[in-house]
Amino acid sequence: MSSVIVVDSACCLPERIVSSRSVAVLPLTVKLGQQKVRDAFTADDRLRMLKDGTLDIKKDVDTAPATREEIVDFLVKRILPNYDFAIVQTITRNRSPQYEMWQEVNSSFAAEYRKYRKTDRTFTLRIMDSGAVFTGQGLMTLNTLYLGQQQVARRELLEKSKQLFHHIQSYSAPVDLHYLRERARRKGDRTISFTAAHLGKALKISPVVFGGQGETQQVGKFKGHENAVNAIVNHAMQCIKRGLQTPIISIAYSGPLEELSRYPVIEELKEFAAEHNVKIATSVASTTAIINMGPGTFSLAVAPVDATFRLKVEE
Repeated sequence: MSSVIVVDSACCLPERIVSSRSVAVLPLTVKLGQQKVRDAFTADDRLRMLKDGTLDIKKDVDTAPATREEIVDFLVKRILPNYDFAIVQTITRNRSPQYEMWQEVNSSFAAEYRKYRKTDRTFTLRIMDSGAVFTGQGLMTLNTLYLGQQQVARRELLEKSKQLFHHIQSYSAPVDLHYLRERARRKGDRTISFTAAHLGKALKISPVVFGGQGETQQVGKFKGHENAVNAIVNHAMQCIKRGLQTPIISIAYSGPLEELSRYPVIEELKEFAAEHNVKIATSVASTTAIINMGPGTFSLAVAPVDATFRLKVEE
Protein backbone atom coordinates (compact mmCIF):
# COMPACT_ATOMS: atom_id res chain seq x y z
CA MET A 1 0.00 0.00 0.00
CA SER A 2 1.53 3.31 -1.07
CA SER A 3 1.42 6.20 1.39
CA VAL A 4 2.46 9.85 1.47
CA ILE A 5 2.77 12.73 3.90
CA VAL A 6 1.21 15.95 2.64
CA VAL A 7 2.50 19.33 3.82
CA ASP A 8 2.15 22.85 2.49
CA SER A 9 5.02 24.87 1.06
CA ALA A 10 5.42 26.88 4.29
CA CYS A 11 6.95 23.76 5.87
CA CYS A 12 10.75 23.78 6.20
CA LEU A 13 12.23 20.49 4.99
CA PRO A 14 15.49 19.44 3.31
CA GLU A 15 15.28 19.39 -0.49
CA ARG A 16 15.97 15.63 -0.64
CA ILE A 17 12.88 15.04 1.52
CA VAL A 18 10.67 17.38 -0.50
CA SER A 19 11.66 15.69 -3.77
CA SER A 20 11.07 12.15 -2.46
CA ARG A 21 7.96 10.12 -3.21
CA SER A 22 7.20 9.94 0.51
CA VAL A 23 6.26 13.64 0.71
CA ALA A 24 3.93 15.77 -1.41
CA VAL A 25 3.96 19.55 -1.06
CA LEU A 26 0.83 21.62 -1.59
CA PRO A 27 1.98 24.97 -3.02
CA LEU A 28 0.67 28.07 -1.27
CA THR A 29 0.17 31.34 -3.14
CA VAL A 30 2.95 33.91 -3.09
CA LYS A 31 2.24 37.52 -3.96
CA LEU A 32 5.17 39.26 -5.66
CA GLY A 33 4.00 42.80 -6.26
CA GLN A 34 0.98 42.57 -8.58
CA GLN A 35 1.82 38.99 -9.56
CA LYS A 36 0.48 35.91 -7.80
CA VAL A 37 2.36 32.63 -8.24
CA ARG A 38 2.26 29.14 -6.77
CA ASP A 39 5.04 28.47 -4.31
CA ALA A 40 6.81 25.64 -6.11
CA PHE A 41 10.19 27.28 -5.53
CA THR A 42 13.22 25.08 -4.89
CA ALA A 43 15.90 25.91 -2.31
CA ASP A 44 18.04 27.35 -5.13
CA ASP A 45 15.11 29.52 -6.24
CA ARG A 46 14.70 30.90 -2.73
CA LEU A 47 18.39 31.65 -2.41
CA ARG A 48 18.30 33.45 -5.76
CA MET A 49 15.31 35.54 -4.62
CA LEU A 50 17.14 36.45 -1.44
CA LYS A 51 20.21 37.48 -3.40
CA ASP A 52 18.39 39.59 -6.01
CA GLY A 53 16.15 41.33 -3.45
CA THR A 54 12.85 39.79 -4.56
CA LEU A 55 11.96 39.06 -0.93
CA ASP A 56 13.28 42.36 0.46
CA ILE A 57 11.20 44.13 3.13
CA LYS A 58 10.73 47.07 0.78
CA LYS A 59 8.99 44.82 -1.75
CA ASP A 60 5.28 44.05 -1.71
CA VAL A 61 5.46 40.31 -0.98
CA ASP A 62 3.11 38.09 0.98
CA THR A 63 1.68 34.58 1.10
CA ALA A 64 -1.84 33.18 1.20
CA PRO A 65 -3.17 29.73 2.22
CA ALA A 66 -4.45 27.27 -0.36
CA THR A 67 -8.13 27.59 -1.21
CA ARG A 68 -10.62 24.72 -1.15
CA GLU A 69 -10.46 24.53 -4.93
CA GLU A 70 -6.66 24.33 -4.88
CA ILE A 71 -6.74 21.54 -2.29
CA VAL A 72 -9.27 19.55 -4.31
CA ASP A 73 -7.22 20.03 -7.50
CA PHE A 74 -4.08 18.89 -5.64
CA LEU A 75 -5.86 15.79 -4.36
CA VAL A 76 -7.26 14.90 -7.76
CA LYS A 77 -4.00 15.35 -9.66
CA ARG A 78 -1.28 14.41 -7.17
CA ILE A 79 -2.66 12.22 -4.42
CA LEU A 80 -5.71 10.15 -5.34
CA PRO A 81 -4.26 8.51 -8.50
CA ASN A 82 -0.93 7.67 -6.87
CA TYR A 83 -1.45 6.78 -3.20
CA ASP A 84 -3.75 4.68 -1.04
CA PHE A 85 -3.08 6.48 2.23
CA ALA A 86 -2.22 10.11 2.95
CA ILE A 87 -1.38 11.94 6.17
CA VAL A 88 -1.86 15.70 5.96
CA GLN A 89 0.19 17.69 8.47
CA THR A 90 -0.70 21.37 8.61
CA ILE A 91 0.60 24.57 10.12
CA THR A 92 -1.01 25.32 13.51
CA ARG A 93 -4.71 26.05 13.12
CA ASN A 94 -4.24 29.14 15.31
CA ARG A 95 -2.20 30.80 12.54
CA SER A 96 -3.83 29.46 9.39
CA PRO A 97 -7.22 28.13 8.17
CA GLN A 98 -5.46 25.25 6.36
CA TYR A 99 -6.36 22.57 8.92
CA GLU A 100 -10.08 23.42 8.84
CA MET A 101 -9.96 23.64 5.03
CA TRP A 102 -8.56 20.13 4.74
CA GLN A 103 -11.17 18.83 7.21
CA GLU A 104 -13.95 20.40 5.15
CA VAL A 105 -12.62 18.96 1.89
CA ASN A 106 -12.24 15.47 3.39
CA SER A 107 -15.81 15.65 4.65
CA SER A 108 -17.53 17.11 1.58
CA PHE A 109 -15.42 15.60 -1.21
CA ALA A 110 -14.72 12.09 0.15
CA ALA A 111 -17.59 10.55 -1.83
CA GLU A 112 -15.82 11.62 -5.04
CA TYR A 113 -12.44 10.04 -4.24
CA ARG A 114 -13.18 6.76 -6.02
CA LYS A 115 -13.68 8.50 -9.38
CA TYR A 116 -10.05 9.57 -9.47
CA ARG A 117 -8.52 6.30 -8.33
CA LYS A 118 -6.64 3.89 -10.62
CA THR A 119 -7.47 0.95 -8.37
CA ASP A 120 -10.38 -0.49 -6.41
CA ARG A 121 -8.42 -0.16 -3.17
CA THR A 122 -9.88 2.22 -0.59
CA PHE A 123 -8.24 5.62 -0.13
CA THR A 124 -7.74 6.91 3.42
CA LEU A 125 -6.89 10.47 4.46
CA ARG A 126 -5.83 11.56 7.95
CA ILE A 127 -5.31 15.19 8.96
CA MET A 128 -3.05 16.42 11.77
CA ASP A 129 -2.47 19.86 13.21
CA SER A 130 1.27 20.19 13.90
CA GLY A 131 0.62 22.99 16.40
CA ALA A 132 3.69 24.67 14.94
CA VAL A 133 4.96 26.63 11.96
CA PHE A 134 7.83 26.31 9.51
CA THR A 135 10.63 24.30 11.18
CA GLY A 136 8.32 22.83 13.82
CA GLN A 137 5.91 21.61 11.17
CA GLY A 138 8.90 20.06 9.39
CA LEU A 139 9.92 18.20 12.55
CA MET A 140 6.55 16.46 12.71
CA THR A 141 7.00 15.30 9.12
CA LEU A 142 10.56 14.10 9.71
CA ASN A 143 9.38 12.15 12.76
CA THR A 144 6.57 10.47 10.80
CA LEU A 145 9.04 9.46 8.08
CA TYR A 146 11.35 8.10 10.79
CA LEU A 147 8.53 6.02 12.28
CA GLY A 148 7.75 4.66 8.83
CA GLN A 149 11.38 3.63 8.38
CA GLN A 150 11.12 1.76 11.69
CA GLN A 151 8.20 -0.16 10.15
CA VAL A 152 5.86 0.95 12.90
CA ALA A 153 2.28 -0.26 12.38
CA ARG A 154 -0.06 2.36 10.94
CA ARG A 155 -2.19 2.83 14.06
CA GLU A 156 0.89 3.30 16.22
CA LEU A 157 2.48 5.60 13.63
CA LEU A 158 -0.60 7.82 13.59
CA GLU A 159 -0.82 7.92 17.38
CA LYS A 160 2.87 8.72 17.89
CA SER A 161 2.79 11.36 15.16
CA LYS A 162 -0.19 13.06 16.79
CA GLN A 163 1.45 12.90 20.21
CA LEU A 164 4.35 14.98 18.93
CA PHE A 165 1.99 18.00 18.86
CA HIS A 166 2.47 18.25 22.64
CA HIS A 167 6.28 18.17 22.46
CA ILE A 168 7.38 20.21 19.44
CA GLN A 169 9.28 23.37 20.31
CA SER A 170 10.53 25.63 17.54
CA TYR A 171 12.73 28.65 18.20
CA SER A 172 13.56 31.31 15.63
CA ALA A 173 16.16 34.06 15.88
CA PRO A 174 15.49 36.79 13.30
CA VAL A 175 18.34 39.20 12.62
CA ASP A 176 16.26 42.35 12.45
CA LEU A 177 13.51 43.42 14.89
CA HIS A 178 12.58 46.21 12.47
CA TYR A 179 11.90 43.61 9.76
CA LEU A 180 9.58 41.70 12.09
CA ARG A 181 7.68 44.88 12.93
CA GLU A 182 7.19 45.80 9.28
CA ARG A 183 5.91 42.35 8.31
CA ALA A 184 3.59 42.21 11.34
CA ARG A 185 2.34 45.76 10.72
CA ARG A 186 1.28 44.86 7.18
CA LYS A 187 -0.87 42.10 8.65
CA GLY A 188 -2.46 44.50 11.14
CA ASP A 189 -0.33 43.35 14.09
CA ARG A 190 1.12 46.35 15.97
CA THR A 191 2.59 44.57 18.99
CA ILE A 192 6.12 45.80 18.14
CA SER A 193 6.32 49.60 18.41
CA PHE A 194 8.24 51.85 16.03
CA THR A 195 10.55 52.97 18.84
CA ALA A 196 11.27 49.42 20.03
CA ALA A 197 11.99 48.25 16.48
CA HIS A 198 14.40 51.06 15.62
CA LEU A 199 16.09 50.97 19.02
CA GLY A 200 16.47 47.21 18.65
CA LYS A 201 18.03 47.60 15.23
CA ALA A 202 20.46 50.24 16.49
CA LEU A 203 21.50 48.07 19.45
CA LYS A 204 21.57 44.90 17.33
CA ILE A 205 18.93 43.24 19.46
CA SER A 206 17.89 39.80 18.21
CA PRO A 207 14.54 38.43 19.46
CA VAL A 208 13.79 34.74 19.91
CA VAL A 209 10.32 33.57 18.86
CA PHE A 210 8.79 30.33 20.21
CA GLY A 211 6.30 28.18 18.32
CA GLY A 212 4.58 24.99 19.43
CA GLN A 213 1.38 23.52 20.90
CA GLY A 214 -0.56 26.16 18.98
CA GLU A 215 1.39 29.03 20.54
CA THR A 216 3.55 31.66 18.86
CA GLN A 217 5.25 34.23 21.08
CA GLN A 218 8.47 36.12 21.66
CA VAL A 219 10.32 34.56 24.59
CA GLY A 220 13.34 36.81 24.87
CA LYS A 221 15.83 39.24 23.32
CA PHE A 222 19.59 39.05 23.02
CA LYS A 223 22.32 41.56 22.29
CA GLY A 224 23.67 40.18 19.05
CA HIS A 225 22.31 37.51 16.74
CA GLU A 226 25.02 34.99 17.63
CA ASN A 227 24.00 35.11 21.28
CA ALA A 228 20.42 34.31 20.30
CA VAL A 229 21.58 31.38 18.16
CA ASN A 230 23.82 30.15 20.99
CA ALA A 231 20.92 30.19 23.44
CA ILE A 232 18.68 28.18 21.10
CA VAL A 233 21.34 25.59 20.30
CA ASN A 234 22.40 25.23 23.93
CA HIS A 235 18.76 24.61 24.85
CA ALA A 236 18.60 21.92 22.16
CA MET A 237 21.64 20.19 23.66
CA GLN A 238 20.02 20.32 27.10
CA CYS A 239 16.92 18.72 25.57
CA ILE A 240 19.08 15.92 24.15
CA LYS A 241 20.58 15.33 27.61
CA ARG A 242 17.14 15.13 29.23
CA GLY A 243 15.61 12.95 26.50
CA LEU A 244 13.82 13.51 23.20
CA GLN A 245 10.41 12.36 22.01
CA THR A 246 11.96 11.88 18.55
CA PRO A 247 15.71 11.50 17.83
CA ILE A 248 15.66 14.30 15.28
CA ILE A 249 16.38 18.03 15.36
CA SER A 250 15.31 20.24 12.48
CA ILE A 251 17.23 23.37 11.52
CA ALA A 252 16.24 25.92 8.88
CA TYR A 253 18.16 28.99 7.79
CA SER A 254 17.02 31.93 5.67
CA GLY A 255 20.13 32.03 3.54
CA PRO A 256 22.95 29.87 2.14
CA LEU A 257 23.55 26.94 4.50
CA GLU A 258 27.32 27.46 4.38
CA GLU A 259 26.75 30.66 6.39
CA LEU A 260 25.90 28.48 9.40
CA SER A 261 29.63 27.78 9.76
CA ARG A 262 29.98 31.24 11.30
CA TYR A 263 28.31 29.87 14.44
CA PRO A 264 30.76 27.50 16.24
CA VAL A 265 27.98 26.28 18.54
CA ILE A 266 26.27 24.53 15.62
CA GLU A 267 29.32 22.31 15.08
CA GLU A 268 29.20 21.53 18.80
CA LEU A 269 25.55 20.53 18.40
CA LYS A 270 26.36 18.23 15.48
CA GLU A 271 29.05 16.44 17.47
CA PHE A 272 26.88 16.22 20.60
CA ALA A 273 23.90 14.94 18.60
CA ALA A 274 26.03 12.27 16.88
CA GLU A 275 27.22 11.03 20.29
CA HIS A 276 23.58 10.59 21.35
CA ASN A 277 22.35 9.07 18.05
CA VAL A 278 20.29 12.15 17.22
CA LYS A 279 20.00 13.16 13.58
CA ILE A 280 20.04 16.79 12.44
CA ALA A 281 18.10 17.78 9.31
CA THR A 282 19.15 21.13 7.86
CA SER A 283 17.33 23.07 5.16
CA VAL A 284 17.01 26.45 3.49
CA ALA A 285 13.93 28.05 5.04
CA SER A 286 10.67 28.00 3.10
CA THR A 287 9.49 31.02 1.13
CA THR A 288 6.80 31.77 3.72
CA ALA A 289 9.31 31.51 6.59
CA ILE A 290 11.72 33.88 4.83
CA ILE A 291 8.98 36.41 4.10
CA ASN A 292 7.67 36.38 7.67
CA MET A 293 10.93 36.14 9.63
CA GLY A 294 13.46 37.81 7.35
CA PRO A 295 16.83 36.98 5.76
CA GLY A 296 19.42 35.44 8.06
CA THR A 297 16.84 33.99 10.46
CA PHE A 298 18.02 30.85 12.27
CA SER A 299 15.35 28.37 13.31
CA LEU A 300 15.55 25.10 15.22
CA ALA A 301 12.87 22.62 16.24
CA VAL A 302 13.26 19.98 18.93
CA ALA A 303 10.82 17.75 20.82
CA PRO A 304 11.89 17.12 24.43
CA VAL A 305 10.16 14.36 26.38
CA ASP A 306 9.45 16.94 29.08
CA ALA A 307 7.23 19.35 27.17
CA THR A 308 7.45 21.90 30.00
CA PHE A 309 11.19 22.26 29.59
CA ARG A 310 11.46 25.40 27.47
CA LEU A 311 14.10 27.98 26.71
CA LYS A 312 14.15 30.57 29.47
CA VAL A 313 15.82 33.94 29.01
CA GLU A 314 17.17 35.79 32.00
CA GLU A 315 15.98 39.39 31.95
